[in-house]
Amino acid sequence: MGRLLDAAVAFFSADERELSVMAAKNPPQVHFMVTAEHTRIECALEAYEDTERVCLLATYPALVPEPKRLAAAEYITRANFGILLGNFELDMDIGLVRFKTSADVESIELTPTFLKNLFEANLTTATKYYPGLMKVIYANMKPSDALAVVRQVT
Repeated sequence: MGRLLDAAVAFFSADERELSVMAAKNPPQVHFMVTAEHTRIECALEAYEDTERVCLLATYPALVPEPKRLAAAEYITRANFGILLGNFELDMDIGLVRFKTSADVESIELTPTFLKNLFEANLTTATKYYPGLMKVIYANMKPSDALAVVRQVT
C-alpha cells in the first residue's frame, strides 16, 4: 500500500471498525460504516498517494428522489455557505448526497490526531445537517426553514 493508505488503515482499525480496504482501486480507499444519531453513514477515505492528498467522504444512505432534487440542491447550497471545512455534494443524476473533507498532506505526517480531526469535522457536519435534508425530502419543508431549524439546534 502507500503511506497515506497505511496511516488511514492503522487509524480507523484502532477503533475496531470493520474496514474494507480497496488498495487496488484508483484512488486506494478504506470504507467503513458509522452509526450516527439519526442514521448510519458510509464513510470512505480516499488516499491520493501520487498527489499526497486525502479525501474523506460521508455518504448518506438514502438517495434523494428525483422530484425532490432541486429542493435538496437548494438546501445543500445554503448549508455549504458558512461551512469552514468541507462541502456537501449532490449527484443530480442519481440523488446521492455526501459530505467531503480533504487535505493536502505533502510533507505532513498523517498522525492519529490529524486523521481524528479530519474525521470528526466530516462526521460532525454530515450528522448535523442530515435531519434538515430529511425534512426537505419527506416533510416538504422549505430548504431555508430546514436549515434554520438545523442551525438553531446547535
